[in-house]
Amino acid sequence: MAFTLPRNFYEKYPEAARKLAKASMRGWEWANEHREETLDIIMEEVHLHNIGTNRYHQRKMLDEVLRLQTNRESGKRTFRLSHEGFDRATSILLPAQKKTAHIRYENFVK
Repeated sequence: MAFTLPRNFYEKYPEAARKLAKASMRGWEWANEHREETLDIIMEEVHLHNIGTNRYHQRKMLDEVLRLQTNRESGKRTFRLSHEGFDRATSILLPAQKKTAHIRYENFVK
């Protein structure tokens, strides 16, 4: 499940929001640089909470999340949703009849 803060939190606590974003990015960089240790941590939680998965599946998921964070042209992790990614997500998540002009990339990403 994605963690999203409401806009009024960002407006009221801009420094806390920046720190949260920076910590999240550092965490993903660490996970990329320490994949096996990351998987060890994930599997500890899996076993603790009796979640039906395995290391192979979690490795594939980690690899995919890390791949999606990387800009195709630069090869760098940008942590920004691309216009192409936004369009792909909305086409998958929103039925054609629900798509409206107010859901635009320019309004979504600042």
